[in-house]
Amino acid sequence: KYYIYKNSIGEDWFANKGILYLQVIVKDKLVNVFNTHNNSNTPLYCYNSKNIYKTKKKQIEEFVHFVLSIQKNISNNIKNDKYYLNSIYYHKYNISYVLMGDFNLKYKSKTYTKLITTLQKYFKICTNKQKLITDNEENTQIDYIINCYDTHLPYLPTTQTYVIENKDYSDHNILCKTIL
Repeated sequence: KYYIYKNSIGEDWFANKGILYLQVIVKDKLVNVFNTHNNSNTPLYCYNSKNIYKTKKKQIEEFVHFVLSIQKNISNNIKNDKYYLNSIYYHKYNISYVLMGDFNLKYKSKTYTKLITTLQKYFKICTNKQKLITDNEENTQIDYIINCYDTHLPYLPTTQTYVIENKDYSDHNILCKTIL
């Protein structure tokens, strides 16, 4: 599925930024992947730069709403701790949600913290515990990979998030995550 944000500002309005959603099966696990690219922090052409923060906040709200709508649909169809898809069942603990992309939110910013706090109301989450440099121009983190799991999961998988430098081809480094 693809969802285009209703709120954009500056030249990003023409980019149809939003969410790409994909559901994949890996062995006995059902993984829901959400990739996004949120509005730039510094659009070149913006008639009212005071609205950049409001627009980004609305995009994050749209993103969370979209993720939760998918999660609710799956949760509503779980019977006896199992979710059936194409005649195959997945235990609710084997269903995960991976939220990733260029959120254009600085690490530990007010909006980033609100995103994490909101997600923690609905999921157990794994994300990096320290800032990783993903934006080479600003020397900060604006890209994320957030793994989300059922709130009753008895243990949280151990993950490692790391960066591969990519200064030759992009203004962003590559963010990777492994589940150990």
